[in-house]
Amino acid sequence: MKSRLKLSRWGITAFLRKYSVSPRSPTRKPINRGPYCTALANRTIGLYLSSSGHSGILGLAFDSQASIQLTTGQPLIKSLASHLPEESRYFAVGLSRFGSGSSFTIGELDPAYANFTEELNWSDVYVNPGNGQVYDYWKVPLAGISINGTFLKPLSESKVADSPTPIAVLDTGTTLMLGPAIDVQYFWKTVGGSRQNSAGQWQVLCNRGVVVKVMLGRNGTESEYVIHPIDVNWMDGGKQEDASGRWCMGGVQANDNVGVLRPEHHTCPKETQCR
Repeated sequence: MKSRLKLSRWGITAFLRKYSVSPRSPTRKPINRGPYCTALANRTIGLYLSSSGHSGILGLAFDSQASIQLTTGQPLIKSLASHLPEESRYFAVGLSRFGSGSSFTIGELDPAYANFTEELNWSDVYVNPGNGQVYDYWKVPLAGISINGTFLKPLSESKVADSPTPIAVLDTGTTLMLGPAIDVQYFWKTVGGSRQNSAGQWQVLCNRGVVVKVMLGRNGTESEYVIHPIDVNWMDGGKQEDASGRWCMGGVQANDNVGVLRPEHHTCPKETQCR
């Protein structure tokens, strides 16, 4: 069931979809759970989602970060996974650039992407050592970043104690790739055809094309993931044209809250334009 909702009192416009979920038990019998309700809201004020037992996000976070406290209820993913065998406790999200083709599965694979779990890449997820050894965010080892085949080395060290590599946090609520300012500056100087505007945001020439790869994993589990060029030259983020060319917002921006500044670590390889 899908409906449109407008609540003037709170200034909310949302699309609601109410449904029941029927995962299968190990005996392949449907287990009815729900009904659940999802909504895409532009803005919410005074709804107190966390205390009402309804999460403001889909519910894919670890318990320690979920909007729903465990004393109130369980996040969606934990509730569904508890009825699945250990080997099927996973979910997958695929977002299409077009009006169709996106995918979201829990406990099963979408054959459009993979038929067997052996086809998937696996990586360790870090626990938070300072918070009772619990999982907080989807933090995976960052083995490296390359631009047109040249790796950026070294990157800033992780804030996580004793981590042998930097850490990448996978977060669907973050639009851009964020990193320590010194690493982001290193990145864009290596790309070339880039600049910082008066607000400190990085811009890149809209016709500047590069192949960016992010390598995640460690200890033999490393896998490369290619960043689509239109996510590097982010036209949807806004364009600016002047005598020097047509500039797009860069898909990689600086945020020093996600790393440690270590300027002494950085020297630019001779084959790059980092000067």
